[in-house]
Amino acid sequence: MENPESFVTGSTDRDVGSVPDIAGNYKFKGDWGHVRLNGLVRQITVDEAGIDESETGVGVGLSGKIKVGKSDNIKFSLNVGDGMGRYTSLGLVKDGIMIAGKLETVESTAVSASYHHAWSGMSSSNIIVSAADIDNPAGAAGTENKSADSIQINYLWSPVKPVTYGIMYLLANRETENGDDGELSRVQFAATYKF
Repeated sequence: MENPESFVTGSTDRDVGSVPDIAGNYKFKGDWGHVRLNGLVRQITVDEAGIDESETGVGVGLSGKIKVGKSDNIKFSLNVGDGMGRYTSLGLVKDGIMIAGKLETVESTAVSASYHHAWSGMSSSNIIVSAADIDNPAGAAGTENKSADSIQINYLWSPVKPVTYGIMYLLANRETENGDDGELSRVQFAATYKF
């Protein structure tokens, strides 16, 4: 069970429904890795300024990790739903949109895949690709997100057990309903210490 918050365009609040979000999964695992099937059912609610609307959101997903050799792996995920919103792509997708006083849910599909390669016991790299396609309801504002994709490449180095240094390059694209698009390119450095 999850907190039943709703993120809706055209609403001034993050409305909390009376029914908790129900999320569940089942994991199949073996020496080869694992595959997970997950599902979501939730209530999306707007209750403010004379508007009392509620819709049901649903989603299904498949994800997994497949071992490649001794230390490499492939990870993947696919999530499809209507009203999944905040469970998809770090806030890219809204739960719903208020159109002419009526709550409409937002359909979305999100995919990702990655390959992890260990160069040695102290260093590794990942390449990660992801994409999301959003089917907003008719009448949605032109500024609503329509699609996004990204690719990331990193190098991680752990000279001693609790310390890891990393460098990452990210290239991402986003398009809105009105056809506007943008590109993000970033290099990021990080250091972590695990207690």
